[in-house]
Amino acid sequence: MITIYYFDASVIAKLFLEEPGSEEARKIFNNASVRKTTSLCFSESLAVLKCKLFKKKKINEYLNATLDLISIKNDSNLEIEEQSIFNREMFDKAQSIIEENKKVDLADIFQILSIEESIYTHHGIPCILVTADGPLHELAIKRGVKSILIQDKP
Repeated sequence: MITIYYFDASVIAKLFLEEPGSEEARKIFNNASVRKTTSLCFSESLAVLKCKLFKKKKINEYLNATLDLISIKNDSNLEIEEQSIFNREMFDKAQSIIEENKKVDLADIFQILSIEESIYTHHGIPCILVTADGPLHELAIKRGVKSILIQDKP
């Protein structure tokens, strides 16, 4: 049976960085049959690369990493799902979860809601969130979303 893997920005960035968890992130990504992320997480991945490479004056590494990130999308190795961030009902759901949880931000909540409301979930196709964000992982599990946590610690 096919399993849909949803990659969080924290893991997508690890695909292009050398840091704790990068090897595990690449292994899971390369072995996943269907790889997805949300438009917000894709954008957030660019911001992570900016903070970890560009701002540290590693310009060539930054340019290579961002080109590689765009290439995995263009080569159909990563499908991007658009977010309903302008949908008031979706925003209200996210706001309610944030007010209750207070540890996970809007982009991450939309990631969980995308999985919960995906056509795959409704048809019984397994969906798994892959993240290096502990609070996001915990909230996903609490809400009944399968999740793999990639540890940042060596």
